[in-house]
Amino acid sequence: MRLKIFIIILLALAFVQSSAAGVIVLNGLTHRYSGNQGETIQGEIILYNPTDAKQLIKFELQDVHYSCESSRYFTQNTTHPRSSKTWFNGNLTDYELAPKEKFVYQFEIVIPRNQTIKGSYWNILMIEIDKPMRQNKLASTLGVDSKIRYGIGLITQIGQAEQVAIDFEKAVLDTKKEQTKLNLALINTSFFLEEPNVALEIYDMEGKLMLSKNSSRQKLFPESCSKYLFDISNLPNGKYECLIIAESRNEYVGTQMSLTIE
Repeated sequence: MRLKIFIIILLALAFVQSSAAGVIVLNGLTHRYSGNQGETIQGEIILYNPTDAKQLIKFELQDVHYSCESSRYFTQNTTHPRSSKTWFNGNLTDYELAPKEKFVYQFEIVIPRNQTIKGSYWNILMIEIDKPMRQNKLASTLGVDSKIRYGIGLITQIGQAEQVAIDFEKAVLDTKKEQTKLNLALINTSFFLEEPNVALEIYDMEGKLMLSKNSSRQKLFPESCSKYLFDISNLPNGKYECLIIAESRNEYVGTQMSLTIE
């Protein structure tokens, strides 16, 4: 009896796992465009349903806020000066995706005829896949409701990028948990999106290199900050000197700091 129940549970879990794949976005979750005032840009999002069941797709426009004071958040209710939400022109009607169907969702980004517009602007197209799935063969009461949401970032650059204007906002040693981490924050004071990476080198008081690490690149939006965390738990207690360099578009900014681990 126990073996039979165990097999039923395994079959149910296998069904949930295979069905939860849902719809796939084939051309990425970040779409970047460039244009000038008064131009209209054509865009598309390619969706594919790999399952054997119909999938209901819902579309929703949102703004995403970035700042140095709080975490990123999405909203329909408030906007910001660099929102491109009102530039979006597309059909937001629900769409039913047939099994094995590939669907090309087309839209336009209409840049206003305003000569003061320059820099990076953005908004989010939320895509929600909502389909109730049933498996009556296992048990008459078994049902799984699956919802998957994709946030498609639509970023539009107006004009040529200017000189990189990033700098280190803060550096904090975090020892609250089991790991010791160096928490760095970069700020972008320009009008254009940057994607910097950060290199960290830590030397002991005799000048010996004790640790060298590089971050992955992160999007750093105008007038906002990005955080970079480095695990330095392997360093023994002592005093150190840190060399920190950020790079974006082959331009560099650096800083030094003293570090004491106790």
